[in-house]
Amino acid sequence: MKLAIDSQWQEHYYIQARTRQLIKAAHLAGAKSFRDYAGVPAALSEDKAVRDWLESYESRRMQHIA
Repeated sequence: MKLAIDSQWQEHYYIQARTRQLIKAAHLAGAKSFRDYAGVPAALSEDKAVRDWLESYESRRMQHIA
């Protein structure tokens, strides 16, 4: 999975992101799971929750830029 980031000079980069890294970050932020962090239903798998969250984050980011 690739994650889009913007540098301070408004350059667009895509970096590889492992879902496990994001799940671990959610745990470090105090959430019991990434599903809790993202506020998604418990029926989703952790990997699907990360994927959905990243897609919604990207669409919100693009709306903010436009």
